[in-house]
Amino acid sequence: MRQRRTIEPLGFDTQPGKLLVLSNQEGNFTRVLSFDLATRKFDAEPLFGNDKYDISGVMLARAPDSSWQGPVGLTVAGPAVEQVFVDEFRAGLHATLKRSFPGAVVTLSHVREKQGLAILTVEGPARPPEYYLVRAGEKVTLSKLGAQRPWLDPASFGTTTWVSYAARDGMNIPAILTTPPGWKRATSPCPRW
Repeated sequence: MRQRRTIEPLGFDTQPGKLLVLSNQEGNFTRVLSFDLATRKFDAEPLFGNDKYDISGVMLARAPDSSWQGPVGLTVAGPAVEQVFVDEFRAGLHATLKRSFPGAVVTLSHVREKQGLAILTVEGPARPPEYYLVRAGEKVTLSKLGAQRPWLDPASFGTTTWVSYAARDGMNIPAILTTPPGWKRATSPCPRW
């Protein structure tokens, strides 16, 4: 198990003869690399990477109405899977929507730049997913499409915290700790199931 390596083709790069690949070659975390099909070698520098978390995917502009052809963003698998956009339209729209839902994970999909339309998913540890139609014109408007499990009461959810601890070999191990509603560290022991 010493040589567990991920190599996943994602699609073609904007440069002819290059392939975008998700891989953890030469590192602990997956990154986006460019693979030259003629030389059968990876470029020396990654296209995208993160020092703490895996890159879990790349979003490519596939719609013919997009002004940007190629990678438009990526997903980082950190405490929550977060989108990071590299094109101006999506980056600006995503930032605006994140401000509207503080503390929630905001995910854009099915973006149609020229029509100013997108689907938005908003969720979090104590928030089942909700779906919105986004209209981005002079101002951004949202129309709720629906929600998963609307009968759940967010107050009945516990608190979820991203933690990490050191293994015996010194490796940092990330974890998610969920505690029951109302639990306080100072007044009760950590619950175990």
